[in-house]
Amino acid sequence: MSCQDTNLYHCLLNNKLESANFNQYQSAYRKGHATETALWKVLYGVCTAAYDKKVTALISSDLSAAFDTVDHVILIHRLKSDFGITSAPLTWLAPFIML
Repeated sequence: MSCQDTNLYHCLLNNKLESANFNQYQSAYRKGHATETALWKVLYGVCTAAYDKKVTALISSDLSAAFDTVDHVILIHRLKSDFGITSAPLTWLAPFIML
């Protein structure tokens, strides 16, 4: 699937959901899933493990600045090669990525 149409949001969404790069446990971009859904899943897992008397640990990290560490040239290349984003949509996205 190539993202050459003007409906960028749906094209990106469909490509992302079909991509092998999309983790099955990722909650974002899926209907019926949100941060709360992911939090409940983690909390349920911790509570279940504790109830079963298993050693349980939860490690959390803030990745809010992680995008700053991404090589933007590689990201643009991956958008083309792995997600099929080309033409106008790539032209629209590139200036925001390269900020």
